[in-house]
Order: sequence, then C-alpha cells, then structure tokens
Amino acid sequence: MAEVDITKLKYSVKAFFSSGEVMDLTGLCTSLTWGEEKDSIAQKAEIKLANIKIDKGYISDLIELCTQIVIFVNEEEYFRGIMGTKIPKGFAFSTVSTPEESGIVFYTVEECEIAETGIAEVECVCAEAGKKGNVAAETILLIVKPMKGIVSVVNKEKAYGGYEQETEDSFRQRIAEFDASLGNSFVGSPADYRRWALEVAGVGAAKVISAKDDTGLVTIVLTDNDGMPVQQSVCEEVENHIMRYDSWYERLAPINAYLSVVPAEPINIEVSAVVELEQGYDIEQVKQAFLKNLREYFKTEEAHTEVKYAEVGAVLIYTEGVWDYQQLKVNDGVVNIEIAEYCVAVTEENSIFLYYQ
Repeated sequence: MAEVDITKLKYSVKAFFSSGEVMDLTGLCTSLTWGEEKDSIAQKAEIKLANIKIDKGYISDLIELCTQIVIFVNEEEYFRGIMGTKIPKGFAFSTVSTPEESGIVFYTVEECEIAETGIAEVECVCAEAGKKGNVAAETILLIVKPMKGIVSVVNKEKAYGGYEQETEDSFRQRIAEFDASLGNSFVGSPADYRRWALEVAGVGAAKVISAKDDTGLVTIVLTDNDGMPVQQSVCEEVENHIMRYDSWYERLAPINAYLSVVPAEPINIEVSAVVELEQGYDIEQVKQAFLKNLREYFKTEEAHTEVKYAEVGAVLIYTEGVWDYQQLKVNDGVVNIEIAEYCVAVTEENSIFLYYQ
C-alpha cells in the first residue's frame, strides 16, 4: 500500500456528530497517514489524537464509536482522487445521516474528469425539490456508491436555490393582489416594477431603486419567500417578464427604460442570548422557531433599511417556548444594524446562539 503522510500537506480533520455539531480536530492530531491498497476502492486512514480535556470533557469520551471523521486535504476541493478518473453524469453523493434524518442525496449534472491536481469541480443538484437541498458548506461528504479513483468529496460552498412549492395561501394572496391591481397604471412607477416582479414565482420581495441619473436604469433587488437572495435564474426570469425581449409589443416597462435585476447582497445577522424556557420545550425547538420568526421579521419594510435591536428582542420573547431572556446581543453588540440599499438581512442556523439556564 502506498501511504501519504498528509501532515506535510495542507489539511484539516473534523468530527461530525449526530447532533449536527462539528468539531475541528486538526490541532489535536499527533499522527495522521492515509493510503490506498492496490486494486481497491477502500481507503485506509490512521489518526492519533491527543486525549486532552476541553470544556465538554476528554476527547476520548466525546468521540464515540461511529462518529463521522472527515479528512480535508485542501479546503477548496470538491473531489479528490486519481488524475484521469472520469466522474459520470448522475454520480451520487450525500450529506451525513443522523438518527433523526437520512442523508440528502445530490447528483452531478454533467460528466467531469479529475485533473493533474487530483481535483475536479462539478455542478450538482439535489435529488429532492425544495429547501431541503440548501445545505451548508462542507456537509456533502459521502459517496453513495464508491468508485475507484475517487478518494473524497466535499462542497466548498453552501448549496442554494431550492424553494418550496408555493402554498395555497400565498397563491390566493397573489391572485387577490392581481385583482386589486386591475386598473393600475403602467407608467413604470416603483409600485409598477414591484408588482411586475412579484408576478414571477420564487420572488418573495422586491425592492425597487429608481434611476439616479439620465440613463433611465431602474434596479430591482430580489429576495425569495424565505427572505434570502434569489438565484440568478429568477433574476433573469423577472427581467424577461418585464422587458419582454422576445415580444416587444408585450413589454411592460416604458419604452425608454432600462432594467437591472439582481439578487440582494446578504448581510449576516448573528444573534446570541441566554433564554429561560417554558416547561415542555427544549432549546433546539425554540432555536428553530426563533429562526423562522426572525426571518419573517427580516421580510418587513422596516428591516429592509435597519434591523433594530429592540425588534429582535421582541421576536425572541414572543417565540413559542421562551419565558424570558437576558444578555441579548446582535452581531456581538447592543446595536441596530443598518441595511444598505442593495442588501438584505439574513440569518443562517449556525448564526443563532441560544443558551438556556
């Protein structure tokens, strides 16, 4: 077996627990080697860790049998393997399963080949429609059916673009808004551009920025139904809907208008607090409910220009399962967060830190 001492390379070692927590073990490695048996798809890795005591206990007590350990050699790679290996279209890989949920499967959308660097990058799509596929970076780690020549897989960026099918309530609301808009002007006012953008599925909110000079360029900034930046394909669909490049006589925008449609630039909002829970609730339930409520607040007109510390506190105290809270911080301070013109406030699950007494 040809072994490689990867302690001489840029690497990292991480443990992925069933709770979703990730622990970086790189600094604890005293010995780390791996290699491949001839004519075998299986990899052998040997890792020795310093059994030190941290806040949660000794390492040997924390890393139980069957804990998922992943070795990264170059944090920016998607695949790592043998040069010349062809990865077929439809090749499947997934996130790590937990006791509560099966791994999420993804497929490559085209064939690719591992380059001389031992790395290949390829676009992939989730096997299931909806938001389920919007997973965080460094979570797609498993090869569903191992193939000789592929050593490892990892997504260097978070997956995005999945959104749920429009609910009946949302559909009814769009119909009601359309009915109410009958007879509205088509002169190209900000209200017109906003209404036209919201007619496209996948658009949750639209911020219209009028032309600032004589160029006539109007900009529409879009977010999806979860208050997150939309993907580029939605922007293109909105632009084509309004400008009708394929049918000039169906164009909605005024003749001399020019249009730019862009996804909102995300400004991450991090929230931490110590909470007192009501009886019968656990911290994870409350965290998920608070995240959902906070994202609803971010969709409001007020939050499009400024996220207010007091409003975040109000969202938290009215979250189901919260009796009281203290030590609330927004972006590590007791501050309001200004949201620039082309931006939108967003919060990921790993940006919510709730501790209970």
